[in-house]
Amino acid sequence: MEALHVNLVVSKGLRQGDPLAPFLFNIVVEGLTDLMRETIKKKIFTSFKVGDDKTQVKLLYADGTLFIGETSLSNVVAIKGMLRCFELVSSLRVNLFKSNFGAIWIERDIMIKFANILNYKLLVFPFVYLGIPIGANPRLEATWKPVLDKFAKKLSFWKKKVLSFAGRVYVKNYVLSSLPLFYLSFFKFPIKVNKRIITTQRNFLWGGGEGQKKIMWKTK
Repeated sequence: MEALHVNLVVSKGLRQGDPLAPFLFNIVVEGLTDLMRETIKKKIFTSFKVGDDKTQVKLLYADGTLFIGETSLSNVVAIKGMLRCFELVSSLRVNLFKSNFGAIWIERDIMIKFANILNYKLLVFPFVYLGIPIGANPRLEATWKPVLDKFAKKLSFWKKKVLSFAGRVYVKNYVLSSLPLFYLSFFKFPIKVNKRIITTQRNFLWGGGEGQKKIMWKTK
């Protein structure tokens, strides 16, 4: 008989949702932060200027990274070099399908050229980042459509009026009132949108809507 010997290499990694993953992510991306600091220090990358000070040019959230700087070819080449160095050191790869390049106040031909250097898609304004429409006009009702859609989605489960009055008060105060808070952290309510949201809350509380009118009580 011949004996078969198999060498097994046992290893264990982190799965998605592991509580240790955010801490390891912070440690790894700190290398990217140091790269950015060095490029600015050595004047390889020119950060975005607001007033008299240079602002932070890199934002990180989960697996998304946002670079902000002056629109120039040298900055585009610097970003590509930093990301390539970070890939070699960390073994992480940039997802080209989710990556975008955008600029303001420059010609479209130049934007396309810069996007091709990075192999990114061309970013179209306004765009959504972390749930906020960047570059959108907050005075337009269309900008607030995601908030109004959330109201319609939340209320669709209660059309049969299965809740008591106390239950509707709870939903209004703790659910409906909290839906626009994220948007309100950045934008100011247009009067028209504010009236629509108040009307939706009143109809839900007093049982109106859908062609029905209910008497709304007011206490002092």
